[in-house]
Amino acid sequence: MKKCVALLAGLVMAAGCETTRPVVKYPGLGTAHGTPTCVVREANHCFIGSIDEHPIEQYDVNILTPGIYRQYRIPAGEHVLTIFYRESRNFEIISGGPRHITINVNPDRSYVIEANCNIMDVAFGDILAQASWRPEVVDNDNGKCVGQATLTVQ
Repeated sequence: MKKCVALLAGLVMAAGCETTRPVVKYPGLGTAHGTPTCVVREANHCFIGSIDEHPIEQYDVNILTPGIYRQYRIPAGEHVLTIFYRESRNFEIISGGPRHITINVNPDRSYVIEANCNIMDVAFGDILAQASWRPEVVDNDNGKCVGQATLTVQ
């Protein structure tokens, strides 16, 4: 009985934890030896669907692992990211996207994706409208935004 209680407590504690996978090269974006690169990290319920139209295996969002984020090494320069929003809360999936962000990234830097959501829409809806979230990519070192999804009116 004690083992079951300990296992259940461990699962409950792990359910709220965010983790980040190790940095990997982004598939389809070949980098020759010596090519300057940077790292782009998923975060804040934002997941990369593709970079420069090179798709990636999709994310898995579930109630036991709500925040497993990936980070990719990509060549420095201009890129177009396709971003999706997925959040699992109270056995419900809140989603949005795709949103496209054009970025120009510098070598040897680290960047993170910020959701930039309207908190009321996230609290009361299960599908985010275009105007409800404008994800942006931020430089980890200086906090400057290097790209933000455009706001499109429908």
